[in-house]
Amino acid sequence: MMMKQKIKAGLYVSILFLYFSAQAQAQTIKLENGMAFTSLKGNEGISVGVMRPYQIALGVSYLDREWFNLSSQVGYIRKGGKDKIPVSNGDQSAPTDHVYMKMGADYVSANTTFQLKRNVRNETYYVGAGPRVDFKVNNVSSFVGIDDVLKSKQVLYGLKCEAGFDYTIRKLLLGVNFSYLPTFNKQVDPGYEITFRDQSFTLGFVVGYLLK
Repeated sequence: MMMKQKIKAGLYVSILFLYFSAQAQAQTIKLENGMAFTSLKGNEGISVGVMRPYQIALGVSYLDREWFNLSSQVGYIRKGGKDKIPVSNGDQSAPTDHVYMKMGADYVSANTTFQLKRNVRNETYYVGAGPRVDFKVNNVSSFVGIDDVLKSKQVLYGLKCEAGFDYTIRKLLLGVNFSYLPTFNKQVDPGYEITFRDQSFTLGFVVGYLLK
């Protein structure tokens, strides 16, 4: 119960932070949607393969200066991995069937990045980095019988490292963003010698509107 309260509080704080960022000096509001590329790496050389889930985020840019600005964002992303597992039907001459087993969770992710940028006519090129925190909202493990053991952590801490390109047409902004999301703590830690840390990247297409 205490953990659920902490997660709800974290979600409220993330939403409020985004709201107050928009109220204070907000100059551009952006909607990003696209694909995530996420897998799990174990500390004993064991890994769980790549999932490619949909990801979406809403953000604002503010404190805009000639060569830098700040950007805050709240989004929804699935993190984890998926592997194809062979299933024997007992007939050695028949083709082997496969099932896909997933391990991971859905998260609401909040971040703020410091972006260095360069403006060339209507084009803006930027790189950025900053702190990130993810709050779990749903477990997606499909390993039957050991689901409880392989549950993902409730909160993940890390960074967002990004690079992107925006093109502005009057008040409308179109762009592309690529991000690497390193995580400091382990996503899955069943209490044994093997633990798993997520490896996550995102590719998003951005639509924005200039408020000022």
